[in-house]
Amino acid sequence: EHITGVSAARANGQPWTVLGESVALAPIEAEIETEGLTSSWRDANLRRPDGQVVPVRLTFSALRAGDGRRIGLIAACEDLSSMRAMEARMRAADRLASLGRMAANIAHEIRNPLASLSGAVEVLAGGGTFDETRDRLGQIVLKETARLNNIIREFLEYARPAPLNRESVNVAEALDEVLLLLEHRATPGTLKVVREFPPSLMWQVDRQQFRQAIWNLCVNAFQAMPEGGELRVSTAVTGRTLVLKVTGTGEGIVATDLAQIFEPFFSTKADGSGIGLALVHRIVQEHGGETDVQSRPGAGTTFTLTLPTHA
Repeated sequence: EHITGVSAARANGQPWTVLGESVALAPIEAEIETEGLTSSWRDANLRRPDGQVVPVRLTFSALRAGDGRRIGLIAACEDLSSMRAMEARMRAADRLASLGRMAANIAHEIRNPLASLSGAVEVLAGGGTFDETRDRLGQIVLKETARLNNIIREFLEYARPAPLNRESVNVAEALDEVLLLLEHRATPGTLKVVREFPPSLMWQVDRQQFRQAIWNLCVNAFQAMPEGGELRVSTAVTGRTLVLKVTGTGEGIVATDLAQIFEPFFSTKADGSGIGLALVHRIVQEHGGETDVQSRPGAGTTFTLTLPTHA
């Protein structure tokens, strides 16, 4: 009564829907009956008569007669309000911490080109420089201005993503195109590419963003193998989920960096912007999927993307 806002007098003898229609019983009955489960649970949001929405976990068990026949279901209801509130506070704190780290990383990225610009402009403003020196300083100004512009462009690309345009895409073809480009970029004989996917694999994704995510992952793996190595890309369909793995036999990622590699402007490379993996993570999230990474220093890294179907 306290959780649902429905009195016992009103609920007794009434259909299950008196508590709302957020959880259907038929699939749960089928699970318990056909899969031999002792219980099944669902997280749901119950709307009380006063309009308040309560997050709950409902655990269902079979109600059986003495001869073992199932004659109904028993549902235990747990109020998750305090747990969800705590999770929200933790997410907010994590976002603030991530924002602080991102701001520090952006400041670090911008400081270097600004210092170069300041020095070059100061010398030019002082006069007395030879034509050759002025030309060199002018080139520095142009280069560092372009670098600053690129940093801002990448940040905006991350912060203001284009809406997804899902369509049926042959993801195997997109993978092959990316790997072919990398093979031509590598020094002959240094990069071994292993393709473990069928010639055709259709999936509902945003073509451009999917290709960008794969490109970023593969380039990241390629750059982690300056002396050469093996780049392995594989796919598998499990149920209604596409599982895509990109493995490189590079230098690996130290444990202390693993928690931050998807944060924008975090990079372990001297000339890295730190946007590539952050974009991969965002693109996969927007497709409703997840990104996982397994790595050991000196033994290589495997990125696993899981992309669910989209009806």
